[in-house]
Amino acid sequence: MTAPNLSRERAFAAEVLVDHCTIYGDDMGAPVFDEDEGRVVYPVDDVVWSGPCSVSANLGMAAGNLVRSDDLLTESDYVVRVPLDVVGVKPGQVVTIDQVHVGGDRDLLNLDLTIDTVGRRSHAVLRRLRCSLRQPTPAT
Repeated sequence: MTAPNLSRERAFAAEVLVDHCTIYGDDMGAPVFDEDEGRVVYPVDDVVWSGPCSVSANLGMAAGNLVRSDDLLTESDYVVRVPLDVVGVKPGQVVTIDQVHVGGDRDLLNLDLTIDTVGRRSHAVLRRLRCSLRQPTPAT
């Protein structure tokens, strides 16, 4: 694929990013319950990136969907797509689905996902993050 074609493909692919996500870094701190929002939220001082995304459930066991976790192979639950220029994203970070487009799956709203793997390749048009449902931290 030539550079002009790749640029055009990336611009076209960005148009399908109709939801909004926030990616939190390693030092995001403990989640807290926000009474105004009625849900658990994370401190905003460790935001790696926030912007347009697209989220889909992982359907099927394609080889690329398997993730090693504690020496077990498990299937990632979701694929989150973000613009290719998003950098600093790595496994273990958390993605929160902040906004779902009109007509989108409202059950995705406020979903917290843990990044399992970050897709990287030379001719990519979007960055693909394979993610699993984040298990809530038990209250102490």
